Amino acid sequence: MKKILWFFLSAAPLIIYGILTALFYFLFTLIVFRMGWFQDSWLFSEENIDASLMLAFDAASGAVSYLIYRCLKTDRRRTRPFRFSFASVLVLAALAFVCQYLTTLLINVISMLMPQALDQYTELLESVGMASPGLLLILYTVIVGPIHEELMMRGATLSIAKKALPFWAANLVQALLFGIFHMNLLQGCYAFCLGLVLGYLAHRYHSLVPAYFFHIFFNLLGMLALTPGNLIAFLLSLALFSALLAAALNYQKKKEPEQALFPSRQDFFSGDL
Repeated sequence: MKKILWFFLSAAPLIIYGILTALFYFLFTLIVFRMGWFQDSWLFSEENIDASLMLAFDAASGAVSYLIYRCLKTDRRRTRPFRFSFASVLVLAALAFVCQYLTTLLINVISMLMPQALDQYTELLESVGMASPGLLLILYTVIVGPIHEELMMRGATLSIAKKALPFWAANLVQALLFGIFHMNLLQGCYAFCLGLVLGYLAHRYHSLVPAYFFHIFFNLLGMLALTPGNLIAFLLSLALFSALLAAALNYQKKKEPEQALFPSRQDFFSGDL
């Protein structure tokens, strides 16, 4: 019975986020439009209003998610503590490049199968100002958004789901909720895939730190739009970064075996990583 309860509670962080979002929009409408406060503020200018609101309710939701995560994180072992080193940074950076290319490939495949999904995705990006992002939107996309999402999904949600399920199943649950969180078919599909990777990183190192770094770097690469449009150049670049990732993983396993992303003689499905 307790496991069933924990399973349904895994959606609680997402529900809390939705409640906080509605509350902040209500307060914004009341304070700015009804009471006329801060109407001339730079934060609520046409360029920054969406980013300001997202920053506000992400900060509030992140604080709640952090408290849930800290309360449920009973495993305080630091048997394989993540530490920043040349090898670990190289692995995470190469992994982010490969995932960015695979995400682009997935978007193109879905777009060919369902052109309307690409139109909806493009409209979503334009509606929040991603066509010409300002300073606050860049801050949100590259720093605040990733940190909040890691606290909410890989911190609170995954911690709750693991109370009811083995890691592999809990990871699927949080990745699915991560996809639903984005409220867009195309974005939800690649967010689900990305969520699986981020969940593994958090579980593997018993820490959100590598997930923070990977997610921030991944979003930064997306903002820079470095993937080439030419198919041959795209495939060659994907092969190059895949080879770099393989070399980085091999280097990490030799130099820092305790930090290896995929340690030897470990069963991914056991939850004992």
